[in-house]
Amino acid sequence: MFLLIQFFTYILITLSANPPYGKLYVNNKGQLIGNQGKQVQLIGLSLFHSQWAGGYYNEDSVRAIKCFFNGNIVRAAIGTVAGGYMDNKNKALNSAFSVIDAAIRQGIYVLVDWHDEQNHNDNEMIKLTNCAIDFFTIILNKYKGVPNILLELWNEPNGVKFDVAKKYYLQVYNAVRNLDKDVVVIVGSPDVLENLPNHIVGTNIL
Repeated sequence: MFLLIQFFTYILITLSANPPYGKLYVNNKGQLIGNQGKQVQLIGLSLFHSQWAGGYYNEDSVRAIKCFFNGNIVRAAIGTVAGGYMDNKNKALNSAFSVIDAAIRQGIYVLVDWHDEQNHNDNEMIKLTNCAIDFFTIILNKYKGVPNILLELWNEPNGVKFDVAKKYYLQVYNAVRNLDKDVVVIVGSPDVLENLPNHIVGTNIL
């Protein structure tokens, strides 16, 4: 009986491991902080667009980032167009789930990235926004409260006017916060001289 208990305990430990700094948050200085109250640094690799490199969205890749590159985070770049989420939703979600689950088992963080590089017109922005909200809603309904997860709300708003990006971020950020009050979110800027977190009122924003 004792051996049986040991066996199942081993399985549970193998299936999941806490990330190195526990639940993360952003302090009032804009620093990423771990559960010990100290600033932390996340180091890792990004996977290529999910619709073009889906074969790498698996446990082997995540384990390699942890064990061979000594990384503590993997970035899942979930593509939006050209075969991405907006064209093949289930395939994109399965890619995201695969990497997230692997990161949880390996005990590292995972940055779930809504990876879009297009310059959208007004109608396309509406669709992009609605699809992003749909995507992050599904992710958070499945993984709410999991300490391994960070969200990147829009990776590369290339060529997008600042006010357009801000409107998008506010809508997606508010949708995220309605589901999870604490998850760390990253907002990219269309201009390297602009600091979008300073223009969006909220918590745990980088």
